Amino acid sequence: MLIAFIGIFTVIFPAMWIYYLYKSEYIRSLYMKKREERLIPLLISFISFLLLTLILIFKLRMGPLIVVSFSSMSTLIFILLCISFFHKISLHTATLAGSLGILLAIRKYEPVGTDLLNAPVIFFTIALGLVMSARLSLQAHTKTEVYSGTAVGLAVCYGVTALLLHFIA
Repeated sequence: MLIAFIGIFTVIFPAMWIYYLYKSEYIRSLYMKKREERLIPLLISFISFLLLTLILIFKLRMGPLIVVSFSSMSTLIFILLCISFFHKISLHTATLAGSLGILLAIRKYEPVGTDLLNAPVIFFTIALGLVMSARLSLQAHTKTEVYSGTAVGLAVCYGVTALLLHFIA
């Protein structure tokens, strides 16, 4: 049931709206190369992540690590939305670096077996490097957009996760 909620709110719901925006010609391409085209899809993604987080907290009463993780990612998407009013930033690297930041913060501040998180941290680090390289080689972003996306994602999600874990403890 949890996987279904996560899939619906993080993939299906935003994808349906983005496809609708594309078909209604609000966005010219599914690649959303222009900064302005990203605003409504990011708002939809933020609302979707926020709704999922609230469902996880109040309806499903999930454990703190799941709630903290989705709260961190919701915060990141909101900050990316705010940044996108002024600058184009790599959303791919931001969200992947955000996932890495969440894992690193959990690894540092939670007494769960940190050895269990070594493999996911290594995986996300390698994946982040590959995605950064791909975005640059495809010329989908400049170096500044890729590096700033990585820095924002890592800093926001690490910081929010560490802060929330501090208050939960």
